Amino acid sequence: MAAALRSLAQRLATAPGFEHLILGVIFLNTIALAIEHEGQPLAITTLNSICLPLFSALFALELLVKLTALGPVLYFIDAFNAFDCFVVIIGILDAMSVTAGLSALRGFRLLRVFTALRSLPTMRKQLAIMAKTLDSVLPFFMLLLVFIFIMSILGMHLFGD
Repeated sequence: MAAALRSLAQRLATAPGFEHLILGVIFLNTIALAIEHEGQPLAITTLNSICLPLFSALFALELLVKLTALGPVLYFIDAFNAFDCFVVIIGILDAMSVTAGLSALRGFRLLRVFTALRSLPTMRKQLAIMAKTLDSVLPFFMLLLVFIFIMSILGMHLFGD
């Protein structure tokens, strides 16, 4: 029975349709989190109160399928899977409304978009190129930050109360 369940989970986890479904849910979740704002209409609040727990449940289902397919050791070797597990736990805690003191951790749910990079090799290649060019831009950026900091202090002394 366990071998049949694991085989089914492996077929489901590696199916392109499953990966595309999860990718779509990631982007819908990002949109749902991005439209939240102060003083939002009741319709958005109602929609998010339905959608966000649903997305969390779908991500938990993905976690269970992959955990069953790979087993705990192989699942947690991959850093993307470990991050997914952390984000799913945060989502479940948020859906249960026990993250009152941990509301800053909701921002981690937006980082789920980076787990979509696993499915988008072209985007991953572009980010790798950007990371390589960051070495040459970083000293200039640091100099710019120092200049802005100095000018802000100067502005406070000149125009402050």
